[in-house]
Amino acid sequence: MSKQSPTPDDVEKLMREMGFGDEDVAGMREYLKKYEPKPSVDEQKAKTLERVQTFMDEVLKPYYIRPVDADNDKYPYTVDLTVEWRKNTLYFTKHMHDPRPSTSKGEDQSSIVYDYARISRVGQNRYNVAYKRHTGKYFILYYDLDLEACLEALNNDMLLAP
Repeated sequence: MSKQSPTPDDVEKLMREMGFGDEDVAGMREYLKKYEPKPSVDEQKAKTLERVQTFMDEVLKPYYIRPVDADNDKYPYTVDLTVEWRKNTLYFTKHMHDPRPSTSKGEDQSSIVYDYARISRVGQNRYNVAYKRHTGKYFILYYDLDLEACLEALNNDMLLAP
């Protein structure tokens, strides 16, 4: 049998019964906010992934993925953009189709997949944003941003474009 801690509404009701005023009740509510349970890391990751996926579906995919003209099918083009968690980092991946014949022996080069940006979780709703350089290493452009600022940077900064 486990004890449940009282909710802020229970505390307010008790304080009102004891005759405390509005100012005291408001102060107690502020004090109790410090002790509210925080969501788990997995819950935060799921919420972040849902928000980023919505952003990609509504903003990035309509802009970067376009129907290909069959007559103009000579150059590589983007067919999909995806996002996935790997440990504490959210990687943005670009999937491309290359219609040109393969130059290597027997390997199918028609599908190209590579990461182009990442958002690393550094704390409670705080992230670093980095892009992948031509050397294969990531360079952090923005430090300690909230999620909405990260998405704005992904939308506006050309270094982070797919």
